Amino acid sequence: MQEQFVDTLVVGAGFAGAIVAERLASAGREVLVIDRREHVAGNAYDHPDEHGVLVHRFGPHLFHTNSDAVFEYLSRFTDWRSYEHRVLVSLEGKLYPLPVNQDTINRMYGLQLDDAGVSAFWSGCESIELQLPPAKTSC
Repeated sequence: MQEQFVDTLVVGAGFAGAIVAERLASAGREVLVIDRREHVAGNAYDHPDEHGVLVHRFGPHLFHTNSDAVFEYLSRFTDWRSYEHRVLVSLEGKLYPLPVNQDTINRMYGLQLDDAGVSAFWSGCESIELQLPPAKTSC
């Protein structure tokens, strides 16, 4: 194996390692990235299978940020797929969004309240203490 001299050795090509390596390289440093896996992106790695279906080898992954700067930076290296996560609860045969929001109140009670109406609705509710059984988990 031929010797290679670099300014910085980055071990791991997941999110953190890839970003550190890119930032250092953009600043003019000689960077070598090594990883025990044969691909970059760590557990966020995905690839198309022989039929063109995108496979998430290590499970699905979502990225959330409220920062325009972070989104713009990462957009230099990836394309984004739109995704909206919705959680619904079934109550007496009907589905309602959770956590409880304006839409939940309006659907449950057959109302058409705006923000002010929902605030007034909540202010008229009494606070109650729930006695819940212990949560069942897989542990």
